[in-house]
Amino acid sequence: RLIPHKDWEIQYRKPIFYLPKELSGEHFFYIRFESESSLKINTNIISSVDFTLEVNSDNYLLGLFYGLLLGILIYNSFLFCSTRDITYLYYVLFGFFFLLWTLVHDGTSSQYLWPSTSWWNKHSGLTTGILLAALALIFMRSILRTKTYTPKLDKFIISLIVSHLLLLALLPFSYKWILVLGVYFFVIIELTSIIASILVIKKGYRPAYYYLFSRLSFTIGVSIGFLENFAVLPPYTIFLYNRHISGFLNVLLLSFALADRYNILKQEKELAQTEAIDNLKKADQLKDEFLANTSHELKTPLNGIIGISESILDGVSGPVNEKQILLMNMVINSGKRLYNLVNDILDFSQLKQQDIILKRMSLPLKHLVDQVIQLSKPLVMSKSIRINCDVSNELPDIYADGDRIQQILHNLLNNAIKFTEEGFIHISAVQKNEMVEINLTDTGIGIAEEELNKIFNAFYQASSSIARIYGGTGLGLAISKKLIELHGGEIKAQSVLGEGSQFTFTIPVSTSSARSSYEWTESEVSAVLLVEEDSMNIDSLVQPNNGKRGKILAVDDDPINLQVIVNFLSSEGFTVVQALDGPTALEAFQKDDFDMLLLDVMMPRMTGYEVCEKIRLTHSKIELPIILLTAKNQIADLIKGMGHGANDFLPKPFSKGELLARMKTHLSNSQYYKELKGVNYHLNKVMKEMTRLTGKIHNSLKNKLESARSRLNTYLDNPTEVSDLKVIHNLLSHCSNESSNILFIIYNQKCSANKLLHELKMRGEMLFPAYDMEYEIQPENLDDHPFLSIEKVHGFLDIFLELLNNIIKHSKAQKVWVKVDIKGQDMIINLRDNGIGFDYSKSKDKPNSYGLKIIGELAQQIDGIYHYQSTIGEGTNFNLTIHNLLQADPDEIREI
Repeated sequence: RLIPHKDWEIQYRKPIFYLPKELSGEHFFYIRFESESSLKINTNIISSVDFTLEVNSDNYLLGLFYGLLLGILIYNSFLFCSTRDITYLYYVLFGFFFLLWTLVHDGTSSQYLWPSTSWWNKHSGLTTGILLAALALIFMRSILRTKTYTPKLDKFIISLIVSHLLLLALLPFSYKWILVLGVYFFVIIELTSIIASILVIKKGYRPAYYYLFSRLSFTIGVSIGFLENFAVLPPYTIFLYNRHISGFLNVLLLSFALADRYNILKQEKELAQTEAIDNLKKADQLKDEFLANTSHELKTPLNGIIGISESILDGVSGPVNEKQILLMNMVINSGKRLYNLVNDILDFSQLKQQDIILKRMSLPLKHLVDQVIQLSKPLVMSKSIRINCDVSNELPDIYADGDRIQQILHNLLNNAIKFTEEGFIHISAVQKNEMVEINLTDTGIGIAEEELNKIFNAFYQASSSIARIYGGTGLGLAISKKLIELHGGEIKAQSVLGEGSQFTFTIPVSTSSARSSYEWTESEVSAVLLVEEDSMNIDSLVQPNNGKRGKILAVDDDPINLQVIVNFLSSEGFTVVQALDGPTALEAFQKDDFDMLLLDVMMPRMTGYEVCEKIRLTHSKIELPIILLTAKNQIADLIKGMGHGANDFLPKPFSKGELLARMKTHLSNSQYYKELKGVNYHLNKVMKEMTRLTGKIHNSLKNKLESARSRLNTYLDNPTEVSDLKVIHNLLSHCSNESSNILFIIYNQKCSANKLLHELKMRGEMLFPAYDMEYEIQPENLDDHPFLSIEKVHGFLDIFLELLNNIIKHSKAQKVWVKVDIKGQDMIINLRDNGIGFDYSKSKDKPNSYGLKIIGELAQQIDGIYHYQSTIGEGTNFNLTIHNLLQADPDEIREI
């Protein structure tokens, strides 16, 4: 029976007992040993004094081992708490169970931890060993990153972990067999660890070296233990402690691996942080540059455009008529639209960076609302909308930035107008404690409930159809929300789809009793007015003739010179695209096609000569005329420009008439060339088609007519042969069908799917009624847009008519169904009848008849594949798929 450790005669980690004290002479002692696992008998008789000395030495060495091991585990526990790296936790758990496993095998655990439990003392060694192996595998996966470096081996490691957990579950039922399996699993784990280490080392992962050395040290230590247990090695003291020495080296080297891994991660993190900081600095710099460039390049000239246009309206350059007033107002509104779009983008960027500073003061809300309503009235002139204002003059002043409040009000009111076709828009305000609550209600299209919490996100619109129908950038509500929050208020929305919406926001009440005397003029208020893109059509004003005379790329580093070119050419019906330097011009060239290039010579980054050379690599002089515009007017400059590929040379300053005259000459030559190229393309295409049709007529019709004539001569010699007449009839029928096909191809060079469908329907309706057969066509996925390859259509018609003739001759069907479907670039045709059913292959070898063989040859010629199914008494089903039947419009010639 099992005796608990507490009942042992001598309390020591190993079994020990006293011998009788009074012994003399020779004595024999019989001791019985029994174990379910391995049994190592190493008995000693020792005196009490020597035993005491041995125990002291043993306790000192074990205490040193346990203390060092515990210190390493505590240190790494602190590292886990500070880094939150899961690998440190796996390491600490692995080290803890290694310590526990060592305590069990030393006998220390039964002496101090569970002296009263004999059953657990028996099973604890194998239990801790299995858990130790599982944790060793888990730690290996983490430290070696096997999932990344050796994914296939990682799956095997996972299976080993699961296997150990199963062994642990089966331990209470089969201790002996689990013990045997544990030895085999130990060998597998060690081999796997060494192989994984080597593979990861090959990937250049440095901590794998420490891991490899740790596993080798542990493997060597355990191997020495096995050899010592089986008496291969003598029981030297160092061998008695080999498990402790190898285990400590294992844990220590793994700690070094963790430290090295931490250093690598730290270096990677520092490198990533450095890169991130550099990228943030670059992004911040790019943002600043973008905002500065936007402010300078857009806002400054827009202010000039708006200011000059308004001065013209004021009569600075003389009186203006009604048409000029209309045009100038449209110019001003267009400028304001772009000006405010730029302002919105800049505002949103500044709000994200919290760079906007509010200029707060005590303001009357009623006055602000009235101004916004007054300026928004032109937007409702074309709609049946009534705007009601219920904001009292007795309402206390608000403490806010007046420009920003007007911007908020206009964004909300503009949205209400945009999404409301008829009904009313109601604006009201009430005081609630220290805030003024403003409500704006409309009877528009409303917002779906699931969209309400998203509409304040930047660039968000409820659906793509909303953006397409109503336009806008999706920034208005996002900016308004941030501005309101910056004032210390909040905004919310309520809506019912199809009934309308209500927006409510709050602004702080002013604590000052003195009202601001600041008044807003209409021009100042309009600075925040956002004119919607769909409020007017400006295309015809920018380009009166819609650019029908050609698209011109003008390249000059001086914006004023570019404006001169635009002024000269826009009024003449040209579309002018501008570029301020050579690289920009080349980039525009890659994105679009141009009829002519007007090129300055002296430009930064890339001269006009260099741009001309690069363009001539892909476009000849006759395809794309280039006129050099420059202040350099010497003969040498002209020769140099022509040598680099220019068509003409026009010195500055030049007149509008001179520029247009030279452009007309070169554009005419270029247009003639393009037209001639198009004519040649069509002529080549017609010649190819005529050659194909001629070959078809010669090879097919001529042969059939010759055969018919031969049969006719035979019949005339012997008029009783009726079969000759049938053959002649079939040959003439084939000739008629092929003639019809050829005529269809000649008259339908641009053949659409619907046109082909109409031809198939007409052929069937003309053919089948004579044989009391019904005929039905079922089109799917067809429209009039796709054009079909005319050569493949011709081949298909030949196949189709042969199939119809076969049905008439063989099927005895009552009805025929034809299904035509387009999938991608392919056309699928299904021909089905309810006849008696037959096998095409039986007719393919008959003389003077078309069978499966000829149909296969025709299908192969048009890149088609077919298959058929025929059931006796039920009918035949024939499927034909023609690949790449669809093609572009034959009239669209792509210039290369």
